[in-house]
Amino acid sequence: MYLSAYAFTPDSMSRKLPGNWFRDMRISRKLYFTVGLMALLIVVELFTLYFSIRTLSAVRAYIGGEGMWSKAQKEALYHLRKFAESRDAVDYQAYREYLRIPDGDRKARLEMLKEDPDHNLIREGLLEGRNHPDDIDRMVWLVRNFYWVSYIGKAIDIWTQADEVILELQTLGEQLHAETLMPHVLYNEARISDLLIQIEQVNRRITVLEDEFSLTLAEGSRWLERVVFTLLFFVALTVEVSGISLTYITSRNITRGLNEINRAAGAVAKGDLEARANLTQRDEIGELADSFNRMTEDLRANVTALEEAERRQIEYDSRLRAEKRVHMALEAAPNAMIMVDEKGMISLVNSQVEKLFGYDRDTLLTMQIEQLIPHRFRGKHPSFRAAFFRDPATRGMGEGRDLFGLKKNGKEVPIEIGLNPIKLPEGLYVLASIIDITERKWIEQQLKDAKQKAELSLAAKQEFLSIMSHEIRTPLNTILTVTNLMIDEQQGKTKWHAKELNVLKLSTENLLGLINNVLDFSKIEAGKLVLERINFNFRELVTAIEDTFRPVANEKGIKLDTTMAEGVPEFLFGDPIRITQILNNLVNNAIKFTQEGSVTLTVDSQSVNNDEVELLFRVTDTGLGIARGKLDSIFKRYAQAHSPAAGSTGTGLGLTICKRLVEMHGGKISVESELGRGTTFSFNLRFLRSVEDAETALLKGNKAGNQALAGLWILLVEDNETNLELTRKLLTGWGAGVDGAENGKVALQRLNDQTYDLVLLDLQMPVMDGFQTIAAIREKGYKVSDLPVIALTAYAGEEDKARVFEAGMNDYISKPVHPDQLYQKIILNIDNNLRARADHEVDCVWSEEIISIEEIITSSGSDKSFVKRYLDLFEREVSQLPDRVQRAIRENNKEELSKIIHKATPSIQRLGRTSLHSQLYQLRELLQQSSERKELERQVKKIRTSCRDAVAYIRKLKKTHSAT
Repeated sequence: MYLSAYAFTPDSMSRKLPGNWFRDMRISRKLYFTVGLMALLIVVELFTLYFSIRTLSAVRAYIGGEGMWSKAQKEALYHLRKFAESRDAVDYQAYREYLRIPDGDRKARLEMLKEDPDHNLIREGLLEGRNHPDDIDRMVWLVRNFYWVSYIGKAIDIWTQADEVILELQTLGEQLHAETLMPHVLYNEARISDLLIQIEQVNRRITVLEDEFSLTLAEGSRWLERVVFTLLFFVALTVEVSGISLTYITSRNITRGLNEINRAAGAVAKGDLEARANLTQRDEIGELADSFNRMTEDLRANVTALEEAERRQIEYDSRLRAEKRVHMALEAAPNAMIMVDEKGMISLVNSQVEKLFGYDRDTLLTMQIEQLIPHRFRGKHPSFRAAFFRDPATRGMGEGRDLFGLKKNGKEVPIEIGLNPIKLPEGLYVLASIIDITERKWIEQQLKDAKQKAELSLAAKQEFLSIMSHEIRTPLNTILTVTNLMIDEQQGKTKWHAKELNVLKLSTENLLGLINNVLDFSKIEAGKLVLERINFNFRELVTAIEDTFRPVANEKGIKLDTTMAEGVPEFLFGDPIRITQILNNLVNNAIKFTQEGSVTLTVDSQSVNNDEVELLFRVTDTGLGIARGKLDSIFKRYAQAHSPAAGSTGTGLGLTICKRLVEMHGGKISVESELGRGTTFSFNLRFLRSVEDAETALLKGNKAGNQALAGLWILLVEDNETNLELTRKLLTGWGAGVDGAENGKVALQRLNDQTYDLVLLDLQMPVMDGFQTIAAIREKGYKVSDLPVIALTAYAGEEDKARVFEAGMNDYISKPVHPDQLYQKIILNIDNNLRARADHEVDCVWSEEIISIEEIITSSGSDKSFVKRYLDLFEREVSQLPDRVQRAIRENNKEELSKIIHKATPSIQRLGRTSLHSQLYQLRELLQQSSERKELERQVKKIRTSCRDAVAYIRKLKKTHSAT
């Protein structure tokens, strides 16, 4: 009878309706099913997104590769035409070198289309094509797996056609090379002209194919974008609809069951103990209804007993209410709570104390508080406890020092303790709140470790920037050397060539400064970039910028004007490299985005006084202009005002760098523009006026003619013998006495035996390097003011400069050493008496550029013995170089090889042998990459050949000099 009253009966449990499988499923399974289905759909969505990103990234890589391919083809064609005019083998070699890029891509394409390709050959080919290493796997994946897609197939066909046309270009190039190098009597100008016409026709075909390739991939990427968007839309829609539907069905079942139970519960609450919950579903709600019905039956049978129990419970609660309140509060507390009396006995604990210390409650209530304190702290704790009870107040325990608790297993745990006095009828107690701070300590340690790692990472980054700055600066120094030699050769000849070579020289110097600035961009972000403060000719700087960009403007048919107000001083005091960088960026952008009209650089004087001048710069063009919506973001990183179709290229850092540099000078830059009418960038800078006093004139060139440094005794510490001899010759020519030392140990011995006015100290030396040597010198009591020490270094980054001064040196000179710079540094660091004497000497005959072999011969005058000795040392150093390199390779000594390259670099740069310098660094890279022995031997063979040519060149110089 009592079971028959249930609507939820065993018979109903046995009924299985096919359409109610989800309703009868357990709620937990419904949730698992819903979450699982949505997770599956989300995985599909993520996979689709990953596939699209990977595919689009591969397409982007191919478009970028096509850009490199196209640029290389154009550069190759340019050098081939130049070769036809100049017949210079260097131009033809440059043409061949640029064709290596499309050759590498062709090799990769042919290998990718094989059934069983060699992935190493593919990677090698794509790297030769100057594709980014991180993009190569995606590029291969796209071609290998989706060649059947019409866009990809068409792009591969175009690529194949372009490679075939490139082969035609190579054939024509070889024919042109052969015709050009014909003897004069066989030289056929008409044939060469015909070949150039054919080459131009091939170039046009290649250009068409390049455009078709880019357009095909662009159309394919747009098609893929539409497909992926549609697919993602339907997947997302499915996720939302499925989630909402399943949630609605589940919620509806749960709500309906709970409403039925709530109805029955309301009836019971009103005294109807016959009420039942009528449900047929078989989930947890149905089980709950069954339990409710059983409970109702039990309630009806035991109501009398409950009333009696309630009466007794009320009586019991009235007696223990106070105690229960305390216990409830303690148990509810998230911290471990211990109550202790004046004798240190534990009288009350909560469950958190058991968890923290590992003792059960009964054991804790028999212990003294000192038993939970490590042994090394127990002795002093009773006195601390007594002091608290003498002056009870809420406070923390052990502020400013680490506290530990002792667990049952003997392990210590770091804790924090708060003390609160409690007054009870039995007496005064202290309630201690204890927090386990193990996790906090662990997090603090992790943060500390992370900070150390970040600092190490930053140090590694700065080291990388320093090395990269040196590596990039080395070939630019070589370009400057070759340009200066060409300028010397052009003296007295056509003025046009001299002007163009000067423009090349100034452009190269500016490029060197710009590269240094780009490598220092992270320092700008960190606020570590320091502006130089030197005297410079401002009008010459602006003229150089105009000369640099005028050929580009003329080529586009644009008028380039530069105007300066009359009040603008000729000489200023500031950072010419950074000013040049700002103006180069703005003028270059103006020309780039101007198709017709003019570009104008205007410099106005805002305010002038005896000490400083404020200049207003404006760069105005009649170009494309900038949309109003983009003006606010134009100076942000990576922002570009125009689309690639408008000619916008680059990283989007140029204007950001300009803004930062202007602000570092204390100025402000702004832009005004109207779309289609042009743009004006304006900024203002303050400069100190340059004072041409006696010392400034001296430092600009009043140097070495007649014993300017007579009476000065210098210790020159340099392990490179050729550098030692050259620098010694400079110093003795200026009247100084010079002692040499090949390393720091010998230098210290010299200082013990002789008194010197100045030390020139190389930083990279065997036995004792420059930093070890300066430390020993200062430890011996030589103060900075008593014995100036100038560092000679091949590195000139900000960190390297800072390290030089921190080590205790007075100044530094970058290698290769410029005579003017060397003289200036010596004058700035010697005492006033010597400087005053040098002030009356005549001008130096040395050039401001890197010293070449010819300059050494010219500058030596009648000292033929020095020239012969110098060239003999030079020849010996270069001839021994291959054997030393071979020995380092055989011993697999990477450190020794780096030292050899570092030591040989200045000599090779003076010799003008950039190919030999490049070969040495390539060899170091091969050794770092653990390349095969055969590959290393091939590189050593190239170095040996280059050294043999260099020795022949030195011997030719010796022969020429001896004849004179």
